[in-house]
Amino acid sequence: MSSYKVENIVKGCLLGEGPFWDHHSQCLYFPDVPGKVLHRYEPSSGTHHSAGTDTWISIIIPLENDREKFLVSNGRSLSMMEWDPVADVKPKILNTLATVEDDKPDNNFNDGKVDDYGRIWAGTMGPILSDGIPPGRASVYSFGGKYEQSLRCHVSGVSVSNGIAWSSDNKLMYYIDSPTRSVDVFDFDIEKGEISNRRSIYSLNKDNLKGVPDGMTIDTSGNLWVATYGGGKVLRIDPSSPGGGTLLSTVDIPSSQVTSVAFGGPEFTDLYVTSSSKDLSPVEMTALPESGSAFCVKGLGVKGFAGNMFDWSS
Repeated sequence: MSSYKVENIVKGCLLGEGPFWDHHSQCLYFPDVPGKVLHRYEPSSGTHHSAGTDTWISIIIPLENDREKFLVSNGRSLSMMEWDPVADVKPKILNTLATVEDDKPDNNFNDGKVDDYGRIWAGTMGPILSDGIPPGRASVYSFGGKYEQSLRCHVSGVSVSNGIAWSSDNKLMYYIDSPTRSVDVFDFDIEKGEISNRRSIYSLNKDNLKGVPDGMTIDTSGNLWVATYGGGKVLRIDPSSPGGGTLLSTVDIPSSQVTSVAFGGPEFTDLYVTSSSKDLSPVEMTALPESGSAFCVKGLGVKGFAGNMFDWSS
């Protein structure tokens, strides 16, 4: 950990989110959510493609059976999108698969991951108002996959739904509702697509850390890697420690607003990190001019898993 290196790979985002490493194409996808821009970065050549969109997209995950089509969050909807970044063609929303929370038109999907059965787990958040985000008006849903193609709500009363990760045996699902400053865990039944017995396994209060937990991933040793928005770090947490999770180490990122993380690279040993420059003052940007960039962290001495693609056969 002492010899890790942080490389700036894409600059200038308002709020980068939801990095997804496509191990087939060896490329990184991520959206700049309020900037309404999608990014694709190929590290082997250093090639970067981007494209503007007409909508708020915070999740982009390739389809299992068609690599030029993607599952995206489209405001309060989960939609199918077609995009060929190399052809420099504007992304096109093909159709809407599911829409949530018609009674809360200002809500949006925020973060999501696909489980080993190909279903998306995604949560929402309320609007960003002058006095903050309204608490408790969001939820967590699952949709699609091999055995279900209907939308299900699993958790309500959420404020800002964020990081999701699963244990390698698929018996646990880790989850973050950011304002709680807690990393929680559910018992997970992958066959039924059900979660239960929610409890906290780590609080940022335990180590007096700044900010709130945001995006999250897991490594092959079962340790969680958690972005801290307002904390300028990625945390490595052992969730299995007796009496609660233990902070093992931290990775300093040259941005105070660290949003999400994903393992990638040929051997899944590189950690990709997104960040935000949104609402930072000129003084803050002068102090941390790389805020809003996407980064690649090398030399961590750990390995992650391939991200699951969305399974949609209909």
